[in-house]
This record gives sequence, C-alpha cells and structure tokens, in this order.
Amino acid sequence: MRGTGNPIPLELLLLSAEHLAPLDLLALLRATPGLSRLLTLRHVTRTDASGRSILHHLAEEAEEPLMRLILANKSIAPNPKDCERRTPFWSAAGSGHEAVVKLLLGRQDVVADSRDSYGDTPLSYAAECGHEAVVELLLDRKDVGADFEDSSGGATLSRPVS
Repeated sequence: MRGTGNPIPLELLLLSAEHLAPLDLLALLRATPGLSRLLTLRHVTRTDASGRSILHHLAEEAEEPLMRLILANKSIAPNPKDCERRTPFWSAAGSGHEAVVKLLLGRQDVVADSRDSYGDTPLSYAAECGHEAVVELLLDRKDVGADFEDSSGGATLSRPVS
C-alpha cells in the first residue's frame, strides 16, 4: 500500500500484469517503469480486440523509454501484427514518432517495409500523414521501397518532401 510506505512487490505486479489488457498494462508500466525489464513474451504478445499488443500502443504513444526497456529483451520480437497486419513500426511511422522509429530501426529484426491488409506501408502512411522527418529516415534505407502505389492507387510519395 503506497500510503503506508510498503510498496507493492514487483513480483506481485508482474503476476498481475499477465492478466491485463495492453492499455491497462501500459498504465501499469507508466506507474512502475522498472517492471518493463521483467516482462516476458507472454506479457508482450497479449492483444486487445483489434489484435494490438502493448508494443503497438507504446509505438503509437511515443513511449520510447518504455519501448527501449522492453526490447532490451532480445527474445521479444518487434513485429507483431494487429488485425489489419500493422506492426508497432507501422504505428510509430504513421504517428510521426521519430525517436520510436529510430529505436525500432536499430533492431535487425524489424521489418521496415511491411504492408498492411490494404497494401500500405509505414512509408506511405508517414507520407500521407505529413511526417516528413520519418519519411526522410525511411527513404535513407535500402530495405524500404518508395516506387509503388498505395491502396488508393496513388504513388507512395504523393507530394514532395522538403
């Protein structure tokens, strides 16, 4: 109990975390960041009704420090796909979170050019949303293609990036 000076043991919080939905787990991690280092694959692969894991939510909400702590465990793959086949990298790129994009690009096992169920990629989504810094990061990579059409039939980069 916090008011009595007796903190809840991390072991108990970790046990509780096994039963939390991703957004609830995110709230717990924000309150106790040290718990992030103890999460296992079982915690991280739990999904919500849209198939989104805690990694999707961390990427979308620019929680780079928590993402870094979780991904320090190399057994945790950074590419889980939600119901629309979007990965956490896709979420970070589309949300314009440059720090999270850089963190994920630092992993050898991140698929930077994955397509969602509509045929769109992180690059096309970042460009569509006007996130120029992320677009530049992606265009600098050899494993990201910019010469194809998106799901609406338009060019991936429909407008120039300055």
